[in-house]
Amino acid sequence: MSPIAFTDALNELRSIRASNVVQPFRVAELCEIVLKTPSRLGDEIWTIYEQLSIALLDIGDISHAKMCVGKLEKEFSSSSIRVRKLHAMIAEASGDYDRAMALYNQIIEERESDMSVYKRKIGVLKTQGRIKEAIAALNSLLDTIPSDPEGWLELANLYLSQNMLQQAAFAVEEAILLLPTSHFVHLTYAQVQYALGAYELSLKSFCRSVELVPGFVAGLYGIVQATSALLTAGGVEASQAETKLWRELKVAAAAKLSAMYDKVAAASGGKDDSQTVRATRAYLQSA
Repeated sequence: MSPIAFTDALNELRSIRASNVVQPFRVAELCEIVLKTPSRLGDEIWTIYEQLSIALLDIGDISHAKMCVGKLEKEFSSSSIRVRKLHAMIAEASGDYDRAMALYNQIIEERESDMSVYKRKIGVLKTQGRIKEAIAALNSLLDTIPSDPEGWLELANLYLSQNMLQQAAFAVEEAILLLPTSHFVHLTYAQVQYALGAYELSLKSFCRSVELVPGFVAGLYGIVQATSALLTAGGVEASQAETKLWRELKVAAAAKLSAMYDKVAAASGGKDDSQTVRATRAYLQSA
């Protein structure tokens, strides 16, 4: 493999920053390339050191991360938010959660809209098992910045961990408003509604996830589950037309899944035919 040119490495680092993709080992490799000729970086060198610090912490190389932060501290002073945030991340990576929380809270007081710091704080609370506090902090963040779909989904997961299903459903509804074409968000909403016993609403959302991504396995399984629940619980309240539709959906989803399993088995020459696969296929054929 030919060596990566300085310009290519720098452009890739910029692209990674812009996309918020977590690739710590790649970032460390690229930073090593561009830092061989620091004079070519100009003021961007400080952004590179910051990016490298975070990558090293993700890798678990705390000692070298401290060295990078030390260079930033000499340039910007220890009082800058940029440096304090990195010191908080070092404390977090080192397991010093009290210091990390103190620094995160200090930064939030000065800059309420810093979403990344809020999320770091929430991460620490989750690590410590302080879920109710994490929920309160995330609600506070979403009051300030309600247009964060990832935040709403994270809030839904926190509510689910506490078996607060109605609150979780509301959080996912907010995420749907922001990401109406995400099959994953519709799937999540369907699963929450299923847990609540709202099988018809659950079925609609499972169907929506499959409409967005035809052949979406989790959505198809959801259709089988929701229609089974409706056919069992529908009773006298369900019309003949509804019952007929549920049966047709169940059969169609099960047939699609069976065909997908058969295709995978054929492609593998019959090797992918474990007991789990056979049991799954038998369940689908009985649907």
